[in-house]
Amino acid sequence: MGSGPNGRPPEDGEEKILAYVAEVEREIREECEISLDEERAELRAALGFPERSPVELVGMLHAALARTEPDHTLLNAEEGRAYDLIGPPPPPLWEPVLAQGRADLTALRAGESAVWQAVAEDSVRPRLALRAAQFDRAEGDLELLRRLPRYETRSSMTDELRLAGVLVGGYGRAEDLPLLHEVRETDFDTACGLSEIPGPGADPAELRRWAQETDDLFFGGDPAEEPLYTWTDTPLRRDRARPEPVAPGRRPDPAGHRRTERSRRRLRAAR
Repeated sequence: MGSGPNGRPPEDGEEKILAYVAEVEREIREECEISLDEERAELRAALGFPERSPVELVGMLHAALARTEPDHTLLNAEEGRAYDLIGPPPPPLWEPVLAQGRADLTALRAGESAVWQAVAEDSVRPRLALRAAQFDRAEGDLELLRRLPRYETRSSMTDELRLAGVLVGGYGRAEDLPLLHEVRETDFDTACGLSEIPGPGADPAELRRWAQETDDLFFGGDPAEEPLYTWTDTPLRRDRARPEPVAPGRRPDPAGHRRTERSRRRLRAAR
């Protein structure tokens, strides 16, 4: 284990842990000029904690962290950023977020009416289904894709509403233009955000060209290439018992997420 509150993992063994603790305590005594042993004993007595060896304490710390990571992480008090996670790295954020969308997409393709009803009544599941369709495009999805945009208009202009237009428009069917125009005219924000949808007299090639160009600019076929905020923001658009996923070594901060080249292009296009 690298830097962090635990310093040495339990598997390093007693000798290395005690040597590490001795070095840290030496630095504290030199820099802070405190009576470390006396203050430690006083604090332990005040809290009612029994005296334990550093080896036992490190083991207890790792056990506690293992029960809470990666949904909850221990933050550095000075910088407010998460320490390195212990154990094997968690799955990428997009996997647990996208799992619901993939399950729903499979059920929608099978025509399961109960899932259609649940998706229609939920504010997040249509978005996740659209994201799943983004990364698993199938020729036979047009009918279900035609139904999802109207659910997403309840949230006004979103990335997923633009994605819905792209997925429908990508089939190049002129008969879908009235649907896309209806979605665009939902409100002022959607009219601005989807203003480049081809007009009513557009031919299939023009519609397909718009969809392809917009897809290239805003979307893609690999969830790992999506900017981090795609996966941290989506679950927050509805109250959920599960907390926001936390990327290792970062505190949740939508404004500070690392942006990929695609997300930088998105920002330039919006200006």
